[in-house]
Amino acid sequence: MAVIPGGEVLRTTTPQTFTGACCFSWFESVRVTEPATPAPVVVTWSVDYNIGGDFVGLSVNSGPCQFYGSRSMYSTFSVQAPGPVQSRTFNWIVLPSDGPPANALHKGTNTFTLCGGGMTSAAHQINLFNNTLSVRISQ
Repeated sequence: MAVIPGGEVLRTTTPQTFTGACCFSWFESVRVTEPATPAPVVVTWSVDYNIGGDFVGLSVNSGPCQFYGSRSMYSTFSVQAPGPVQSRTFNWIVLPSDGPPANALHKGTNTFTLCGGGMTSAAHQINLFNNTLSVRISQ
């Protein structure tokens, strides 16, 4: 069985609530160390959530919030507690050529932070429950 290097997986079991318009940091980060020639990475986020309508994306190396695939976390149910909970898994592929050059994948440590917020200019609330964020260099 392969050992996962530290920092490539983050598991959160404490409920969190974020409120705001898109896009701001959700402060959940993972990191991976790229070789001399950076390779694409796969970032996976599995989450239980209760929400009114939000986008979710990634900030790579402290860059702007970007969408590398699926981004919508929309439901028609109320966010009022306790409210129903949904589960979803996102898989994003980040290529070395993606994003602004200052924040693109590079040799050494690269950091991936969840970001997002309301789908409109109005602030929306998202409640995150158990969730796991991971990153792996593609083989």
